Amino acid sequence: MSDPENELPPVLKPAPPPATAPASPLIVRLLNVFAVPGHVFDEVRVSRHSAGNWILPTLLCCVALAVSGYVALSVPSVWKVVAERQAEFRRQQAAALEESVAAGKITPAEAEETLETLDKVTQPAVLKAFAAAGGFFWGGARVFWWALVLWFLARKFLRRPIAYAKTLEVAGLGSMIALLSTVVMLVFTVNVGESFGASGFSLSVTDIGSEGQQMLASIVLNVVNFWIIGILGIGLARLTEVPWFRATFLVLAYWLLTDLLLLLLGVGSMGR
Repeated sequence: MSDPENELPPVLKPAPPPATAPASPLIVRLLNVFAVPGHVFDEVRVSRHSAGNWILPTLLCCVALAVSGYVALSVPSVWKVVAERQAEFRRQQAAALEESVAAGKITPAEAEETLETLDKVTQPAVLKAFAAAGGFFWGGARVFWWALVLWFLARKFLRRPIAYAKTLEVAGLGSMIALLSTVVMLVFTVNVGESFGASGFSLSVTDIGSEGQQMLASIVLNVVNFWIIGILGIGLARLTEVPWFRATFLVLAYWLLTDLLLLLLGVGSMGR
């Protein structure tokens, strides 16, 4: 008869890992962020890091902003405004150079060379290239910056130490809304013939042909911008598992603060 005290405990088989739904294709995630962003960001939270979640939408935004910058300067009415400001800037520089020549700081030949260089870099083709390059750079920088903002808000205000790679995925997927905003504003630029900023609230929209166009542009731009805030708020909430309102409030507070600072800086520079 066996001794119960010497009997070995039964070997327990390890529990099988919980079944997880297969990751959806990238194209599905890029489209679903418009309709069911919560589902997309839940998948981001529980799945391994996917570089495609931010690489492809970032590239799309870069290309869209590059095209937008180039096309905006190709619209005659937009170029007319740019040319007028260019001419005024050149007059100011010429006057400053004349003062420097009179004071003996530079020679007349150096002043003429400076003006020639200024004329070369302000040619339409050069400015269009700068606008396209700047748009491409900003398209990428915007995604990385928003990822940093979400990471900072999660760690400092929500006390959730999430990885930057995850917030980069959220910012990348959320940039699909910014892509839509860029396309919409590009359509306005081409059809209306005016240039609008697509980086913040349209508090300083100018050079619009009529009050009706200005109102329409403001409504469309601000609706899309609030949509972006909501999407990023959902992404931050799903990553940190906090209520949506709490996360969105932080994103909105940051957005309003930065827009207010930019507006004050703009007003300050105009005052000077």
